Amino acid sequence: MAWTRTIADGRYFRIDHDPEADMCLMTRTPAAFETIDALDRAFDDACAALDRLGRADRRLLVDMRAVQGRNDEAFEVAMRRHRPRVLAGFERVAILVRSAVGVLQLSRHVREDGGADAVIGSDLGAILRELGVAAGSLELRDVG
Repeated sequence: MAWTRTIADGRYFRIDHDPEADMCLMTRTPAAFETIDALDRAFDDACAALDRLGRADRRLLVDMRAVQGRNDEAFEVAMRRHRPRVLAGFERVAILVRSAVGVLQLSRHVREDGGADAVIGSDLGAILRELGVAAGSLELRDVG
C-alpha cells in the first residue's frame, strides 16, 4: 500500500490517503501542543481535511506512537470534544499507540466518548488485520 496523496501536513498532524485502498493514515507528530487554542486549531484543520476527502466507505488508521501522553484537565476536556469529530463517519477506525498503557487509556477515552467503534492497539500487524490490510503491505512514515 502506497500513501500516494498527502492531504494535510502540519506541525501536529500529517494525513495521507491511499486512493486504491480507500484508506487514510493520520499520523500525530511528536510536537507538543503549546496551548489549547493550538490544539483546537490543529484538530479543526485535520477534521476539515478529512471532511474534504470524505469519510464514508473509507478506513482510518491513526498513528499516535510519536506523541508523548498528556492528562492535564484542560487537555482532557479539549480532547473529549475532538476525538469523536476525528473518528466519526469512517467505515473502520484503528488507532496505533506505543504501549499497553496507551491502549488502556485511549480505550477508556473512546468508550467514554460514546462515538466510533475503534480498534486500539500497539501491535501494527494486529491493527492491520482488523482494518483488512495484508501484513507487510503498509509502510508507515517516521515523523519523529
